[in-house]
Amino acid sequence: MESTRKNLARNLYTWREKNGVKMEVAARELGVSTATWGHWETGKRFPALQHLSCLSQYMQVPICRLICFNSGKCNDCRENNVGDS
Repeated sequence: MESTRKNLARNLYTWREKNGVKMEVAARELGVSTATWGHWETGKRFPALQHLSCLSQYMQVPICRLICFNSGKCNDCRENNVGDS
């Protein structure tokens, strides 16, 4: 679970930076506190399934992409046509 948490943290941060979204804005738009988003992004906490689903919709990526450690190149991502977006 620790590696999954770290993968999610890296992917959240990378997505925010790539899209120019401030942490406060992302947290507000998702309906969580900035501290909660910060805990996810630093790997201190892992979101509940309902929040993973909301993150997936908000970021417009499949849930598997949120926790993927291989930049969309794992078997599941390839089978679901998840690219490097």
